[in-house]
Amino acid sequence: MKCYTGVGSRRTPQRILDAMVLIGERLASMGYCLRSGGAEGADRAFEDGCDIASGRKRIYVPWDGFQGNAIDNMSVFPGVDDHSMSVAEKYHPAWHRVGRAGRKLMARNTYQVLDWDEDNIGLEAKASMLVCWTPDGATGTTTTKTGGTGQAIRIAGAHGVRIFNLQKTSHLNHLLESLEDHNE
Repeated sequence: MKCYTGVGSRRTPQRILDAMVLIGERLASMGYCLRSGGAEGADRAFEDGCDIASGRKRIYVPWDGFQGNAIDNMSVFPGVDDHSMSVAEKYHPAWHRVGRAGRKLMARNTYQVLDWDEDNIGLEAKASMLVCWTPDGATGTTTTKTGGTGQAIRIAGAHGVRIFNLQKTSHLNHLLESLEDHNE
């Protein structure tokens, strides 16, 4: 199954949220499964686009009821277990300073990028790409301005997943043009 990670800041600008809805819709219509985290802002925009096209999605939440998302094991999944916590700790630059809730939020990013398969525990099927928006446009090195999305960026980068940060006009234009070309 081809999947992409669609995440980003809760404070993503409206024009980018609109583009994320379009991207989510187009990728769903191309057969891509969305992996996201159920948060307001960017996550919700990708999910809205996916839903418009009746696409497949796997929403990983840090706890049941997060942002109104109830774990149903059909499209909303628990994103925190020993494996995701271990991966999160490995890629977070200041894990020792992150509180319990923050650790759960960071851990759920693991499965947004590296999905798990309940039939083949330990099988990590990495996303085809990560599409996001952060205030600093990070695609490799992250800063405090990158926010929580930085965790997904660090995991994706370490596993060779291509990163499109829509804060960069060139990334936004490239992705929209590619999807338009494929749509024709």
